[in-house]
Amino acid sequence: MTVLSRLSLRSRFLLLVLLGVVLPLGLVGILIIHTSRDTGVELVRARLTEALEETTLAMGRRWSRNQSELLDLGESPAALASLTGPISEATPGYDRLAGAWESLSEFAWLVEIEGPDGETRLRLPDDLGLTRSGRAPPPGFLNYDFPMRERLSGDVIATMRLQFRSDALLDPAVAAGGPGGSVFAVVDRRSGISLTPIPLDPALFEAERFTLGGEEWLSVGRTVTDPPVRLWMAAPLGPVTTPLEDAARRGILALLLAVLGTFVLVTLFSRRLTRPLEALSRAAAAVAGGDLSARAEEVGPPDVRETAVAFNAMGRRLSESLDRMSKKEALAAVGEFAASLAHEVRNPLTSIRMDLERCGRKVEDDPAAARALAERALHEIDRLNASLSDVLRVARDRSPPSGEIDLGVPLRAAVRAAAPRFAERECTLDFAEGSEPVSVIGDAASLEQLFLNLLLNAVEASPTGGAIRVRVVPEESGITVSVTDDGPGIPETDRE
Repeated sequence: MTVLSRLSLRSRFLLLVLLGVVLPLGLVGILIIHTSRDTGVELVRARLTEALEETTLAMGRRWSRNQSELLDLGESPAALASLTGPISEATPGYDRLAGAWESLSEFAWLVEIEGPDGETRLRLPDDLGLTRSGRAPPPGFLNYDFPMRERLSGDVIATMRLQFRSDALLDPAVAAGGPGGSVFAVVDRRSGISLTPIPLDPALFEAERFTLGGEEWLSVGRTVTDPPVRLWMAAPLGPVTTPLEDAARRGILALLLAVLGTFVLVTLFSRRLTRPLEALSRAAAAVAGGDLSARAEEVGPPDVRETAVAFNAMGRRLSESLDRMSKKEALAAVGEFAASLAHEVRNPLTSIRMDLERCGRKVEDDPAAARALAERALHEIDRLNASLSDVLRVARDRSPPSGEIDLGVPLRAAVRAAAPRFAERECTLDFAEGSEPVSVIGDAASLEQLFLNLLLNAVEASPTGGAIRVRVVPEESGITVSVTDDGPGIPETDRE
């Protein structure tokens, strides 16, 4: 028997609610919490990506504008004149060169022009006697070589090396557009050194997710070809994912409280619904156990109440039907009892009749034999009287008396009583009686009747001149008395 089959109807109903409602809602809650974190991660990624794209575009615009100004500086007459010798304020285009530097000074920290031989011919702003407006050296430089070409032929005539401020490439308003607590970095692709001050190791940005100070971070990067840098932006996930997860947990808690309330209501409802069914089940079990007076309570929902009414009506009809059947069986038992009684009476009457007939024939010729026959007839009458007394005793629900007797006494009496019938059918009796008495507990008259019935049945079943054998065999568990004959036996159809 499975565990489910041993559960009551109420338990099965509650198990169905648990598996069909509570468990799925719990799984949905776990999924919501997990999804809320993933949503937070994607939200941070989207904001980082958007901010980084805007920063990259802004940096590209600034770089293009500064490249134009750098080109203007390299094409100035004073810059070209520096390739052939020192320059001074008297050099044509000196003012233009100084103005070009002033335009680049917010972007460039140092500009050097090297000749074809690698010698530095001009160093700005030092060679112009200009200062850097009192600014401190930048935290990060990026060296960028820019070829100077002859205007007509396009040949490279010098190299202009630019040391530009990486922070000047960035628009602070755009770079600060990331999520709260985000960090922006510009890394030289050639050296891997961060060109901006950041509070963490630039190598951490290489992993999409990393842990810093026990908190998980997410990073997004973009590669820029000109200038050769890589932009990174990273932000902690906690400030975004934690509120989402907290909101999801509060929602799940509210959902679980609602489910718990629903489960309590379902439990109360199922108890009210299944109580009449359980009473009906107990009444059915009582009827199955033989208590036909058991009745179910006619309460509960209409369907259950109608079932209880139908069950009670069925119980009453079943009780009435069994009463009628009991009366019929009683009448049948009386008929069978009467037939048995007639058989018990007929056998001794037959013996009495035969003994009296023989007695009448021998009363004059052999008075002793006639007297013996008369005594045997009287014994049969006494036995018949005892049988009728036993019948009355059984009818009054009392058992026949029993005590310790010699089994040979009723057995020999039965043999003598059956002798006339043996003689009439010319049958022989092989009765091997033991030399010592065999003591049993029983009623002598009842045993004599039993043995006589067996002997007469054996005579009736045997052919004329047949042989009947009687044996008494002591055994450990009792005494076996066997009566066998030469008849064909009981037909298969009559044995039951």
